[in-house]
Amino acid sequence: MKPPERRLHSSNLRSKFLTALDLARNLGWPMFLAKIVPWLFVRRYYICSKSFQDLQPESPPVEVPVRLALATEKDLPAIMGLRPYYYELQALRDRLREGHLCFLGWMGDRLVHIRWIFVKSLHLPYLHRILLLSPGQVLFDEAYTSPEFRARGIFGAAGDFIRLKLRELGYTTGLSALASWQVYSQTLARRIEREKVAEVKIVNWPGFRKIYWKGAVQDHGHRKISIAGP
Repeated sequence: MKPPERRLHSSNLRSKFLTALDLARNLGWPMFLAKIVPWLFVRRYYICSKSFQDLQPESPPVEVPVRLALATEKDLPAIMGLRPYYYELQALRDRLREGHLCFLGWMGDRLVHIRWIFVKSLHLPYLHRILLLSPGQVLFDEAYTSPEFRARGIFGAAGDFIRLKLRELGYTTGLSALASWQVYSQTLARRIEREKVAEVKIVNWPGFRKIYWKGAVQDHGHRKISIAGP
């Protein structure tokens, strides 16, 4: 088995530029310049945890404004097409073969939403650490909706549906790392009663990096950490 240090996604400059441009267009340039740019030098993440045990059964069923389905290898070209230059094809193949889950949201034959759920220990480039997931834990990461389909309730409704499906698959707890500027995601986290269990501040000046951990983080050495749930 390959080690969990594999990158989550492509780190090329074009990918970073397109991600920044998407953020600026979505949030507005004033917000981007005032919040995101300074945040790059002093980054703060809130680590949230949600137990799936207290979820109510699908009665009535969760209504999602797209058709959700788990990705297979035949869907990889569509995933690559929705986020050009962001992914590497072989890395996506490896993810699926290792058992990680990707829920896709379709409008007819058009892919408009991607939601990755990581179920095994893996390297998180933005935390500069390997996150060791315990049995039953999953990590919600890399959610993306096509710009013209945003603000239609897809993200929140898909999350409700996915948490129920994960419980059916035997998973018990979902973790997520929210950047301090992600106000919308923090609002959703409060709505579903996610508990903030840890926090990390990364001072990232040129030639200098210092990481401060707070809360339910256990350092295992060798850049490996684990997060305790609620």
